[in-house]
Amino acid sequence: AELPSIRFDRLRPLGGSAGTTVEAEIAGADNEEVNSLLFDYPGFEAEPIEGKERWFKLSIAADVPPGTYDVRLVGRWGVSNPRLFAVSHGLTDVAETEPNNDAARAQNVEVNSAINGDADGNGQDVFRFSAKQGQRIVIECQAGKLDSMMDATMSLSAADGKLLGTNSDYNGRDPLIDFLAPADGEYLVTVHDLSYRGGFPYRLILSDRPQLE
Repeated sequence: AELPSIRFDRLRPLGGSAGTTVEAEIAGADNEEVNSLLFDYPGFEAEPIEGKERWFKLSIAADVPPGTYDVRLVGRWGVSNPRLFAVSHGLTDVAETEPNNDAARAQNVEVNSAINGDADGNGQDVFRFSAKQGQRIVIECQAGKLDSMMDATMSLSAADGKLLGTNSDYNGRDPLIDFLAPADGEYLVTVHDLSYRGGFPYRLILSDRPQLE
């Protein structure tokens, strides 16, 4: 008889900021007795959260460079396949808060944030932020880049509903919008899966820093 083969299907959130600690949830199959996570770079520490099955307290050292890193499960049946975890610098991590499915209930976020969310089934996520006239804002939804199955579509509009831009496939399946704010005020970012499938994680980056291609 063959032994089970541990499988790592999903990690959420998909990233975190260097110098912080996040609570991460794992999902997969044949992952009995998984009590540690294995990263391909030093500077990460993970320990199970007591009383919360499949949850880990993940500490990211301040000197971990920005980028993506492989993470694997270590359990009774060995070491799993890798998933990707993103590390950023200078961004504030924010957890998506439901309900945020329309402009009236849009979640307020700040520029230079990384929002960790999940696609809504038959729905969308809406975020509101403020910008100054002439301020350059880059909005990037990271999903496929981080091993998520989400095929993200994104749009940007003014507070009055005027559409300012849309994008769906900039970096593979992941969208990006780069714009100059036409006036002081509030703006809305709307994110959803192309087929409105739910449950897929994403990491939405909202930044006024230089964009590296």
